[in-house]
Amino acid sequence: MKNITLSLTIIASAFFVGCVSIGQTSTSFFTKKDFIANKNQVVLPKSDAQYRRITIEYSAKKPFSISIKPTNNAFSGLSRVAFPASATNTITSRDFKVEVPEYGDLTLVLHGADNCDINKLSVEVIDENQYTPITTIPDPARKTNRRHLQIKANYLKAPKNPVILFGDSLTDNWRGTRFEYMAKNFPVVNAGICGDKVEHLLWRILDMREMLATNQPSVATFFIGTNNFSYQFNPSDIALGIKNLLTTFNSICPNTKIIVFAIPPRGFVTRPDELPFPKVTNPLIEKEIKKLNKSQIGEIAYFDFGALLTNGNLMRNEYYENDKLHFIDKGYAEVITPFISGAIRLVTSKNLPKDYLAKNAAWKEYLEKRYENCKNNLALEEMLASETHLKALVPHWMNVFKKIAEDPTYIPEMPHEFLRQSRQEGLPEISK
Repeated sequence: MKNITLSLTIIASAFFVGCVSIGQTSTSFFTKKDFIANKNQVVLPKSDAQYRRITIEYSAKKPFSISIKPTNNAFSGLSRVAFPASATNTITSRDFKVEVPEYGDLTLVLHGADNCDINKLSVEVIDENQYTPITTIPDPARKTNRRHLQIKANYLKAPKNPVILFGDSLTDNWRGTRFEYMAKNFPVVNAGICGDKVEHLLWRILDMREMLATNQPSVATFFIGTNNFSYQFNPSDIALGIKNLLTTFNSICPNTKIIVFAIPPRGFVTRPDELPFPKVTNPLIEKEIKKLNKSQIGEIAYFDFGALLTNGNLMRNEYYENDKLHFIDKGYAEVITPFISGAIRLVTSKNLPKDYLAKNAAWKEYLEKRYENCKNNLALEEMLASETHLKALVPHWMNVFKKIAEDPTYIPEMPHEFLRQSRQEGLPEISK
């Protein structure tokens, strides 16, 4: 059945009609009174439509959001749409996607009702080719954020071509002695902000574009997406948002090497049996990165160290805080610091073959095998060679790839100099 989409002009002039239906295409209309009458919730009529658009006329003292969730299902939600503060009356549209339409009726829940004045709101069915993922729209929520201002100030003070670490709280919380190791070995700027989603980081990069273009980073790492996952964003939207994020950054800093890390394993304290790991999202992210690597952008490195944070299908709780999302110091010491710093060294090596990403599957397999046999992450410490060992590091890895190809059961020995160097740099002690 062909969908018919109403224009924004028609929507604005017909807000109080109620619900207009044309075939299977429908548009529902609400005001703030409708939300208040039902404890800040309204119910959308059942539909098999997958793509929809919320258009809202409002003013707001602070940002607010509307979550979309199944009416008769215990699942926490399908998506959450954020709207920025606006001193004057404004009309804004946001799209959302229903991955599983069998849920039936959907409920819209208004968060931050005291901060906003909704004059008119509509939800219409749209075609797939009209759909714009929320993750690709810059969210200016960090405009006056102190941490964002601090990051900009730190970047202006940074030496030429620094390493910048983009991310959310998993990066922002990376402090103390374990981050001192990073600071001593790289001209690094920690650009993580707690609570950031992909669309927040997109806005931050656009806001920093002048200084980034003036002093392009040598390496930029992206460790982002878990907060979108927290709000039950559609997995494909997260992947498309990250793709757009990388494309945007590359247009500003075409000479910067880019590293993307998969969303790490995580759980939910209140819902231990639901969506314990972002297993569906990460393959989609990797797929989009592979598309970019075939385009004009060139090679973007993608690494997934989830196997180091899990034991089979169970999370290794000794690395996590009680929320089963954030890492404790042990997690940063034994996984985050060695892996990310090792990845940076690997992609910045001057004599690294151009096709090294083709070896990524073997590299991942090697890491997993080492971890299964060594409880102290010896394979990761192996990457933490000092600059004097860098020339020996890459040939060693290339040799590893070759031997694994010849014999899939091969598990390399640990080079003695890497062990010695890692101890000198104050990394976790290795049990003999």
